[in-house]
Amino acid sequence: MTQYLKDFPDATPEEIRALSSWVRSGHSPYENGDYIATDSGGPMDFINAWRFQEELYQEYLKNPEEFRDARGDEVRTMPSTNPNSDLPS
Repeated sequence: MTQYLKDFPDATPEEIRALSSWVRSGHSPYENGDYIATDSGGPMDFINAWRFQEELYQEYLKNPEEFRDARGDEVRTMPSTNPNSDLPS
């Protein structure tokens, strides 16, 4: 985890706490519990997945109706059934 965090000197305390919990539960920082993938189809690392979801959430909060209309079928949100997920929902 220490080596991983060197790639994220701007990690927030909240991100570090969530990452620590994720790693303590036996997971790799190079994966995420919500199975978010990169453009190439591989698993997105924990902090980038966290930030991706946070960005979508903030975009949604600005104007929920416009967000839904603009995204259409692009974003499908399913409730997490993974009790180990520490990513924001």
